[in-house]
Amino acid sequence: LNKWLITAHTLKARYHNHLSKRDAAGSAQNALASVQKALELGASPATDAMAIFGAGDTEANIWYQFIANRFGYITMGKYLVDTMLAAADPRLELYALPDENGDYIGYPAGGGEDAPDPFAISIIGYADHPDASLPLVTYRELKFIEAECHWRLGNREEAANAYNDALAAALSLPGIGDTQEYLDAWTRDVDSITLEDLMYQKYLALFAQFEVWTDYRRTGLPELQPAAGRTLNDFPRSMPTAQSERIRNASAPKRTGVTTRLWWDVN
Repeated sequence: LNKWLITAHTLKARYHNHLSKRDAAGSAQNALASVQKALELGASPATDAMAIFGAGDTEANIWYQFIANRFGYITMGKYLVDTMLAAADPRLELYALPDENGDYIGYPAGGGEDAPDPFAISIIGYADHPDASLPLVTYRELKFIEAECHWRLGNREEAANAYNDALAAALSLPGIGDTQEYLDAWTRDVDSITLEDLMYQKYLALFAQFEVWTDYRRTGLPELQPAAGRTLNDFPRSMPTAQSERIRNASAPKRTGVTTRLWWDVN
């Protein structure tokens, strides 16, 4: 029961933080109140809420099943792979599978004339382990929320401390090699902490989770390049309402495009 309470308070912190563009200070204060409650209950990496899977075909995690049935549909992105390679990020070998030469290759957004064969691109590491658990609500997310909210309120020392805790938690995943050099390079203090570093590390820490899209829509971070040959005048801001929902539910929002902003995603 205590773990469920921690998860609930972490989710409340997440949803308060979603309102950062509507009420920067108020959303930060409300989120921090929920963060504090989760910490008082003993939030830690040991209380992470995970989706658990088995090794059998019908028990395997969703990434394993998707890649097994639709290989080549989804690959690792070039931005993520290249930035992790440049920083010698020890999580890359956990996040992605190398090609036959041991190289990690990401596919550029939108492809383009020089894009490699999608079937030769690295795929998500979860697809190699059918029984790999997938994170849902985690301590590392809680600490990144704490860091961001302190940043918005101008509390740089508290932001740096929470960020460093979040980074350490993000690098404590099973299967990651030596992390000390990376930690030394990315640890921040009151004078060096930046929102760009904070949101980039949260982007990496919440790998394969939907929440990073919400973070991008709130902050515009990390900075992304438009996909090659894109026809949209903006990055996707929402999901279209399913046709079946529009037909059967008169109250469903009638979103047919992907650039319509949700109510909290103000300019």
